[in-house]
Amino acid sequence: MERLRDITSTITLNELVEEAVAIAPNKSMPDKPRNKASQQHFPHDVLIRILSWIHPNHVLKFRRLSHLLDSTLTSTHFALLATNHCEIRVPKNNRTMKQSFELGWFNWPNALQSVYTRSLTHLTNISLESCGLTGSLPKPLCSMTQLTSLFLSHNQLTGSIPKEFGQLRKLELCVMASNQLSGPIPNEIGNLGLLQCLNLSDNLLTGVIPTEFKNLQFLLYIYLQNNNLSGEIPHELGTLGCLNELNLSNNNLCGEIPESLGELDYIQEMDLSNNYLEGEIPLSIYLKMEEEGMRLNVLNL
Repeated sequence: MERLRDITSTITLNELVEEAVAIAPNKSMPDKPRNKASQQHFPHDVLIRILSWIHPNHVLKFRRLSHLLDSTLTSTHFALLATNHCEIRVPKNNRTMKQSFELGWFNWPNALQSVYTRSLTHLTNISLESCGLTGSLPKPLCSMTQLTSLFLSHNQLTGSIPKEFGQLRKLELCVMASNQLSGPIPNEIGNLGLLQCLNLSDNLLTGVIPTEFKNLQFLLYIYLQNNNLSGEIPHELGTLGCLNELNLSNNNLCGEIPESLGELDYIQEMDLSNNYLEGEIPLSIYLKMEEEGMRLNVLNL
């Protein structure tokens, strides 16, 4: 180990990576005089152990240099070494993930994400709004089953919401507005029986509003405006007895307004504007407006 320390102390990170590439020659890389220390040709497994002491945010950028590095740095073996060696763990007494979280995690290889997530099972809150996050929602995120609140709005997240999202059964607050999420809202959303607020507004979501919303009996707020949702408004939304606010505006919804929406006991605001709805406003909703002062926007009906 002492000899290894002497060797690595005289090599830069770039030279160290070049040593890894040299083990599996890459024709795209020009020949270059090599550091005397790097000519030691220490074994590949030793080299990988050295790389595992370097933070993933720094070492992963070298994946593209060779197939060997790519397969190694994306392996579970490397992930286990890296998470053991590097300071990339959230303390057990910290139950809220904020700016101290490794933001690069969203773009790490799946194996590294999964291993790292094992140290995050105690987390109950994630608050990473306006952090410049990119990439898709990692499936390992869905294994943080103690989460009660998830705030990821105002980032550049793309891709679909994985069906594994339904594993977050303790989730109460879910705010992922103002991203570039696409695809349908998964039916598994109905598994989040404790959910109180769902804000997926200002994304690129498509497909229909799942009828599984009927299982979310604690929902107070639904914000799905400014997406590309289509189909009819499911009458099951009228069974959400705690609902206070419903915003489905600026989508491609069609059909008639369900009569059941007028049976929501605690509804205060309902915005269905800028869709392709037709027919008359149900009498039950008119009564709710006159007798209880509910605010309704159905522009372009």
